[in-house]
Amino acid sequence: MYDRKELKTRKVLIKDEAAFYIGIHRNTFTKIMNSDGFYPLVKIGHNGSRVFINREKLDQWIDEQNGSVKKLK
Repeated sequence: MYDRKELKTRKVLIKDEAAFYIGIHRNTFTKIMNSDGFYPLVKIGHNGSRVFINREKLDQWIDEQNGSVKKLK
C-alpha cells in the first residue's frame, strides 16, 4: 500500500494517499473534502481538473479539528 514515512516527505498527496495518511476510509475523506472549511486542496490543470491535498495544510487542518492550534484565516 502506502508508506506513511514516505508520505510525510511529500508536498502534495492524492485523495487515496491523504486518506491513508490520516487513517480513514477514502469515502469518508471524500465527504470531508467536500465539506465547508476544508482548505488543504490544491487544484491544478485546466479548470482545476486535478485535485491534490497539501500535506502540511492537511496536518494543520487536523490540528485545528483537535483544538490544538488556532484556525488560520
